[in-house]
Amino acid sequence: MSSASSTSSLPAAARYHDTIAAEWDELYRSGGFQRRAAMIEAFLSRLPLRGQRWLDAGCGSGYFSRRLVEGGAKVRGLDASTAMIEAARAHAQTVDPQQLHFEHVSTIETLDEKDASYDGILCLSVLEYLDAPEATLGEFARVLRPGGHLLLSLPQRSSLVRQLQQKLRGVGSTFGRDWCSYLSVSKNAYEMAELHAILKRAGFEARHLREFDPILPETLVGLLPGSLLFVLAQRMS
Repeated sequence: MSSASSTSSLPAAARYHDTIAAEWDELYRSGGFQRRAAMIEAFLSRLPLRGQRWLDAGCGSGYFSRRLVEGGAKVRGLDASTAMIEAARAHAQTVDPQQLHFEHVSTIETLDEKDASYDGILCLSVLEYLDAPEATLGEFARVLRPGGHLLLSLPQRSSLVRQLQQKLRGVGSTFGRDWCSYLSVSKNAYEMAELHAILKRAGFEARHLREFDPILPETLVGLLPGSLLFVLAQRMS
């Protein structure tokens, strides 16, 4: 087991994700989560995964770690939620442990890996919970080889759905209700131009970027800001 000291509030996010770990994998089989999974898999289909080494930073129940392995990659999955790691291991019992390994860590803001250790990094809806997201991107750049790929998803600040959820959460708190509870630990959101700039400072170039929303009809995403930004970036030399 690897660990690292951090002043991050990630443990609070980890405790939240502990409560939903049992159902997390199943969510990707229907509705907005299923459409989200299809988008992620479309991004991954652009990449030559076979024979590559990937890090799934904030792997959750390991759903996409397993997809990477199916594509021929060797994967290390890390998460701060103990329950998520337990779920990931349970779901991967039939997968070759030489190809897929899960570990509980205290943070992904620092990594116990040598420079240029990975061909790719997957980090889905994780940076929003960290105190130092830009420093984490710098750490990703360090452990990625030049030309390696980073696939990220992050909340979009101007999302109407997110703004409505924040208002609903405020109303719910008046009545003692914990509506949209993930917002209690999700604190970082971005705009598209801002994300390009942040990635560039960390040593990445954004190659493909799309918006996504689990609630808005796909025909409206783009006309209205989606809840999530998905970006496939490449480590610059």
